Amino acid sequence: MCNLFILDPIWVSTIAAVVYAFFTGWIIWETRKDRKLSWRPIVKGNLKDARFPNWLLISVKNVGRGPALVSRLECYPSEGTAFMIKESALPVAIGSDESLEFRFESPSEYKIGGEEIHLEIEYSDIFNKHYKEKILVLKTEDIINNFPLS
Repeated sequence: MCNLFILDPIWVSTIAAVVYAFFTGWIIWETRKDRKLSWRPIVKGNLKDARFPNWLLISVKNVGRGPALVSRLECYPSEGTAFMIKESALPVAIGSDESLEFRFESPSEYKIGGEEIHLEIEYSDIFNKHYKEKILVLKTEDIINNFPLS
């Protein structure tokens, strides 16, 4: 009697339906996660021009598929005072494969020092997920060698 209960077609179809529903839910969850990842913005930075130590012109480009809403940009050396954005229009949206240039000016008391210059950026995607990245690290000596001093 016990063996007949386990092999009953109603129980077998019920168990199969539960397993099928579980795997269908899992596939839907994975598909949603992949769709969100495919629209993630990826923001990169590049030094365009400089009159070091007075100012730096940095291009920020979105190489991801989705737009990025940039809420904060900060450029600072490893030692000393941070550079300030001139004429900031933040927050600003950067579309896919678009770039914007930002001019950072140093405070008047800034002196050449520190080994590196960092660019830190905060942005969000269309799903309102926030990202904070240090996207650019420059050697001070490379800037001095490639761009003239003021």
